[in-house]
Amino acid sequence: PALRARLNEPGAIIVDRADLPKLGIAVGQSGILNGQRVYLVGTTSGLRALGGVNIVTSLATAERLNAGGDLRPAYYVARLRDPARAEAVAAQLDPHGRLRRYAVWTAPTLAAREAACVELTQTLGTTLIHPYENPQVIAGQGTAALELLHALPDLDALVVPIGGGGLAAGSALSLQALAPRCELVLAEPEGASDAAQSLRSGARVTASRSLAEWISGSTFSNRKARPMPPAK
Repeated sequence: PALRARLNEPGAIIVDRADLPKLGIAVGQSGILNGQRVYLVGTTSGLRALGGVNIVTSLATAERLNAGGDLRPAYYVARLRDPARAEAVAAQLDPHGRLRRYAVWTAPTLAAREAACVELTQTLGTTLIHPYENPQVIAGQGTAALELLHALPDLDALVVPIGGGGLAAGSALSLQALAPRCELVLAEPEGASDAAQSLRSGARVTASRSLAEWISGSTFSNRKARPMPPAK
């Protein structure tokens, strides 16, 4: 709570500790992000970005960073008291449409997009390449474990993050073929453990908490991560 309260300070941000080298500053120091000066008030884990930097900040600071002049793609993850105000919040982030236009993605929106995609592929007779529920994609992601096994053939255990499941499934196939004695451990945030719940119940479970809700709570704790039971 104390760390979240500090986000009300002008320019205050929180980043994943693994992304600190990208900013070149330490906690308590200031730096430049998107052309604007920001102040790093703390770090967390589980928000590491590929390429850029994911930050946790206030709406006021987000608005200021949006006007910084950097035209590279950006996105926001927000927890709303009233989900029906999603469009209004997006407009508040960029009230004049000066630089970027932001799409608002909610659960119904994503469901409609997936349904439209399926309908389009059926109409055009094309093939949908799913980002993780696709045999070829799973095989491709499995090459990460394949390369690791070539370098370290005597692994006792392999810890794999699980989101959609493509990397996890591909890793399982590689271990089954080349290292059946190696234990596969799947890891995910404790606050969004839909995969663990699915394995325990034997049926697919949808996460009851969004990424934004998880960020607003357990992300700021210092509890040690607890891996999921080994996947069979």
